[in-house]
Amino acid sequence: FDMTAAQLNLKKMDTVRSFMGIVSGCVAGVCGLTGLPGLACFIILHLAVSIALLIKMKFNLKEYTRQSLLSFFTADLQKCGMSFMLFWTLFYGLVY
Repeated sequence: FDMTAAQLNLKKMDTVRSFMGIVSGCVAGVCGLTGLPGLACFIILHLAVSIALLIKMKFNLKEYTRQSLLSFFTADLQKCGMSFMLFWTLFYGLVY
């Protein structure tokens, strides 16, 4: 297990998830989602991106990172949530 490669993998996953938070915030804002539907949009898209990353890794999580499956799905949730809320409110305010 190469620790340098694992750190690089985590950094790339962080980048993908951060971008997902921004894009999903823009989508929720433009679609006019408010309250729980907006939160559901974030959670669904976060899970979709996490599943896409697992598919890309061929469901072999231990080969790419030392995270458990639960920590893989909840990784960066708070940071991405903040980016999501920022762009969600920004785009909702610009459109409506």
